[in-house]
Amino acid sequence: MATLTSDWFARRSFWATVRYVFLVGLAIVTLVPFAFMLSTAFTPRSDVWHIPHYWLPPNFTFDNFTYVLFGAQFPMFRWLLNSVVVSTATTVVVVTVDALAAYGFARLKMPGRDFLFGLILLSLMVPIAVTLIPIFLLMRDLHFFNTYNALVWPAAANAFGVFLLRQFFMTIPVELEEAARLDGAGKLRIFWSIDLPLVRNALVTLALLTWLVSWNDYFWPVIALTDENSFTSPVAIVYVRGISGGLPDLGPLMAVATLIVLPPFLFYLIFQRRIREAVATTGLAGR
Repeated sequence: MATLTSDWFARRSFWATVRYVFLVGLAIVTLVPFAFMLSTAFTPRSDVWHIPHYWLPPNFTFDNFTYVLFGAQFPMFRWLLNSVVVSTATTVVVVTVDALAAYGFARLKMPGRDFLFGLILLSLMVPIAVTLIPIFLLMRDLHFFNTYNALVWPAAANAFGVFLLRQFFMTIPVELEEAARLDGAGKLRIFWSIDLPLVRNALVTLALLTWLVSWNDYFWPVIALTDENSFTSPVAIVYVRGISGGLPDLGPLMAVATLIVLPPFLFYLIFQRRIREAVATTGLAGR
């Protein structure tokens, strides 16, 4: 019996060690690009192409950041501001529209409600390339190109957000709404004062995911934006790479990448507890 117990613990320790080694290796593979980005951003431009690469710059400098923010011939502050405005506006629009639509599909009784909701779910299976040309033509006809409107409104129809919030609204006991209705509350008052506070975690999850996706979006902005002053941060990286010509000026390029990565990183540090709670709750909700 003692031998069997010791063998069981030995096998368990072996596989636990294998898992830890695998996870550590995966973490290293994930973090190496970020380490290269940071080390290059703080390395003088004359030492960037040193072989082997300086993972810890011997001459630590902020010159690359000073150059891209104040000395370069491109509006870095404007690009960062564009990303902040677009991401925030998109988040507000998506949360507002999806919350109202999800509440309607969860609580309002109307002919064809389930059929319409099925069509919304079906839209999740449609590749973005299929809708790209219609959206492009619509934005052109509305004269939205090179404006915030071209980036905000196409993202407002978020089928995932409607599905997510509807599942949460359906978990709210109907008795709560009936009691409020007996007290004279209307549908909007019930929606605002009772239902929304009870789905707070789902709203936070949707807001966080929407903000991060909007901040990192490159595919649509590079199509909808042609004016340099209207670029968002992901488009800015490609623009900075293109104007260097030949070998890329890695110091300023990595400084731009660091500035773009910094807001989501700080965003996570500030809201990490809320993010964990929201994602955990989201995984348990719905029926």
